[in-house]
Amino acid sequence: MQFSQKYHILFSPLKVNRMILKNRIIGAPVGQYDEKASNGFAMIIRGVVGNVDGPRMRAGPGKFYLDDPKRRQELLQELTYSRQRGAKASIELSHCGIHAFVEKGDYVIGPVAGIRDDGIEIRQMDESMMREVCGQYASAARKFRDIGYDCIMIHADSGWLISQFLSPLTNTRTDDYGGSVQNRARFPRMIIEAVRKAVGPDFPLDMRISINDYIDGSCTEQDTIPFVQSVEDIIDMVSVSCGYLDKKMAGADPASAFSHIHKITPTYYPHLVNVKYSKMLKEVLHIPVSVVGAIMTPEEAESILADGAADAVVIGRAGIADPLWAKKAFEGHADDIVPCIRCMKCKHESCTVNPRINREYLFPAQLAKADHCKKVVVVGGGPGGMKAALTCSERGHHVTLLEKCGQLGGRIKCADYDLHKADLKRYKDYAVRKIENSDVTVMLNTEATPELVRSLAPDALILAMGAEPVSPPIPGIAFPHVIQAVDVFPVLDQVGSRVVIIGGGTVGCELALTLGSQGKEVTVVEMMDRLDANNQVYMRWGLHFLLQELPNVHTYVNTCCKEITPNTVKLEGGYNGMLPADTVIVAAGFRADSNYAYSFFGITEDTAVIGDLYRPASMEEAIFDAYNACAKL
Repeated sequence: MQFSQKYHILFSPLKVNRMILKNRIIGAPVGQYDEKASNGFAMIIRGVVGNVDGPRMRAGPGKFYLDDPKRRQELLQELTYSRQRGAKASIELSHCGIHAFVEKGDYVIGPVAGIRDDGIEIRQMDESMMREVCGQYASAARKFRDIGYDCIMIHADSGWLISQFLSPLTNTRTDDYGGSVQNRARFPRMIIEAVRKAVGPDFPLDMRISINDYIDGSCTEQDTIPFVQSVEDIIDMVSVSCGYLDKKMAGADPASAFSHIHKITPTYYPHLVNVKYSKMLKEVLHIPVSVVGAIMTPEEAESILADGAADAVVIGRAGIADPLWAKKAFEGHADDIVPCIRCMKCKHESCTVNPRINREYLFPAQLAKADHCKKVVVVGGGPGGMKAALTCSERGHHVTLLEKCGQLGGRIKCADYDLHKADLKRYKDYAVRKIENSDVTVMLNTEATPELVRSLAPDALILAMGAEPVSPPIPGIAFPHVIQAVDVFPVLDQVGSRVVIIGGGTVGCELALTLGSQGKEVTVVEMMDRLDANNQVYMRWGLHFLLQELPNVHTYVNTCCKEITPNTVKLEGGYNGMLPADTVIVAAGFRADSNYAYSFFGITEDTAVIGDLYRPASMEEAIFDAYNACAKL
């Protein structure tokens, strides 16, 4: 098979030193190594935070990777697997510097002396320490080369040792290793020279660099581009990233959080966030440039390459959502790629749209056809119901899907109306399209009843009806200008100019962003002490920063709505008083109707309850419930 004609640049080869990549798709150090290697990625990067050969450099306790027999065996298995499937193997080479894990009473090393927040001493590196660390980098590089890696990526971003020296925020030295860009780059260049000498002139060296740290006082392109130019004679490729990570990433530090959401952008932010920086480098370098950062589709990847903004793309979260990303693009089936919704669940080693992630031991890469064909009825056409219907159909069952509304999608139909949910809309459209192209019989505008389901005589029944919105007992909540959040988007043009949203969870905050972006005066009222409390931390901060940019959006925590009148709401707590309101939106959560679900039991012995009917569930949980239930049928 010849390479894809539609993405002819993406699937053309790339030469890096003496290494030839079969295409321009590189797997970021996230997700399943073997599945990406099996399915068309040209090179896979193995991520190991802190794997320089020496003490005081790792992110956690333990031996150097190659000194641990179990980890060494894992690496050898990965390398063998990659070679058998035509994928090259790269590995990150990094030193954690001031962020290294050490036992209490020990110390860490970095550009300048100090005391960490946890009380650990930071010792300023002198030249003897620098020479020692250069030797440790060289030793590790040589060992990784010798066991069979095709490439080494020198990790010069993310707040690790090299970037600590490059950053004027963390490197405040006044000697030859601080001050000017040239001085701050002196020790990083020593490291890179040591690695090059260790592996020889013909071995491919990549380098990942944050072009803009997005922290006040830290590196910008004015610092990093001259640095990359200064080491172009040593390295063979540079990988462009942005952002700066540190140990404050629990979300308590706004500056760190702001930097992080520019490194791994949540769904509210644009795609291709780093392409403008890779293009800057392409204009001044003569070596290949790769770029990472919210590259979601083969079309986006091809456009980057066609525009001359990079020579290769690094695919991260999109390869978690669908490890077959490259294979499907190559074979002309890009429409079948499962879209990543950038929910950030992968930061916790899971995935909303790929239920196998971190559960590969439970499920094979492809569920087998069922031993016996069954008649399966699925009630509910939300994300869980659609996943259940598709999975059962793919396993060879006859599936009927009942949906009470006139279209599939459930609560994620809101993505049709919300510009900040473009990723979710792509997933919703994908799921609906897969259903339409399957053998699933869909009955829209059909309210499921026990009698109807019984008449269909199912062998198995999957209940995915979701939950109903909560309507708190607030005086005046029945007024006509009071709307449930789930009902807002189809009537956006009827929402008044002054809006009060009762409930500052994810739904309420996202509505505030949408309505505030339209110029409406929006107030969010939340009983708890913080907004969006249950969302993933970087999603929460990303939403927080965008709301902060809207002067017409106001938020009150520790505040309750006591009464709604035709023109106002009465608030008590963190804010006391009356607010004008043309429209009041209730975003107080959801509650499952267990009695409704109970009425369907007894029709067939094989009855599964998934999603919100089982417990208040996220989209991730609903999809996993569906996949798990169908794997057993």
